[in-house]
This record gives sequence, C-alpha cells and structure tokens, in this order.
Amino acid sequence: RNGWRGVGPIPWEHEPNRGFLRALYSLGRASAAIGEADEPERIEKFLNDSDPAAKAAIEG
Repeated sequence: RNGWRGVGPIPWEHEPNRGFLRALYSLGRASAAIGEADEPERIEKFLNDSDPAAKAAIEG
C-alpha cells in the first residue's frame, strides 16, 4: 500500500508529498494574512511535525 496513511512524518524528500506540503504552507500564510488568530500556529506546527525541513525548502 502506497502513500501517507494519515499519521507520522510527511517527508519533503518524497516528491509526491511536496504539493501537499506547499499547500499547507500557503494555507498558513493565507490564514495569517486574513488575521486568523490560532490557525497559523496550528498549521506551522503541522508543517513542522510533517517534516522540519519542509518550510526551509519551500522558502528556499
């Protein structure tokens, strides 16, 4: 069975994960831009828990 199972890391190195991780990053930025209070922090934690290197790779 292939793919992410809903738990555990989502490695940036696995290229099919990159679209999801980029979308998650963009959602965090958008939620901050519209003034959401808690959502940007939750998304930042989710992104970091998924792969701590993802944010740096996206911001590259």
